[in-house]
Amino acid sequence: MLERTDALYRALAQEPYEPRGIIHSEMALIIHTILKLGIKRVIESGRARAQSTYILAKYLPEVAIHSIEMRTGPDTSFGLNRVHGFMNVTFHWGSGEMIAPQLAGLSSEPTAILLD
Repeated sequence: MLERTDALYRALAQEPYEPRGIIHSEMALIIHTILKLGIKRVIESGRARAQSTYILAKYLPEVAIHSIEMRTGPDTSFGLNRVHGFMNVTFHWGSGEMIAPQLAGLSSEPTAILLD
């Protein structure tokens, strides 16, 4: 398991990083945990420049990513463009406080919630 985690971290270290995003070492731990627990859905609140959205979508292509953002502006536009080609990402607009609990209750699949 450590070899797989180490390989994941090396791969993540090659990825671009966007300011205000979760750092690669933390994302490696999150991805490792999602894989180990067999998580099938991730709900993330706080997309901004889509740092975590991009990493989750790329390294967990079989996992449904539900991404919530309430703000608009240049960061939001950048983030949407960054992840627009990933078929496993669904965008939601509004308050994570309201939307995350609703999304969590919609499925019995194992779900992780990432609040940023």
